[in-house]
Amino acid sequence: MTIETKAAKLVGCLNCEFQTKDEKEIEMFSLNGCPNCTKEIRSVFVECREWFDKVNGNTYFSARIWINGGQVAILPFQYGYGDQFIYEAQRKLIELGYLPKEKENESLYSLGKTFGFDFYSARTSTKKNEMFKIYANYQERAVN
Repeated sequence: MTIETKAAKLVGCLNCEFQTKDEKEIEMFSLNGCPNCTKEIRSVFVECREWFDKVNGNTYFSARIWINGGQVAILPFQYGYGDQFIYEAQRKLIELGYLPKEKENESLYSLGKTFGFDFYSARTSTKKNEMFKIYANYQERAVN
């Protein structure tokens, strides 16, 4: 009769010093990535598409929010002009738990300076049918 032993697996992150042998942590690591690195915001990018309704004279926008290169939310088609998309993106990031609620009166740019992340935004004027849509299968998710 032979005794079979499982070799201990060691999983770790290349960016930080996180390592684990625990099977549950390994499973979570494979699903969500490193628990240390994913909580750290390194960059925020807000991509906006803007449409001007010539008939009524109103401006509308929709936007996508990216954190650390991964899309975390879509702001649906809504009324707003100028930098309104940035304020709405900040409100969404607070709602999702990426930013503290106490800092809601500071701009995303100054929050980037405070917390040490890069903030980028881009706005493009488009046709109404080219606005970002929220698809039925899209789930807003927070990186844990």
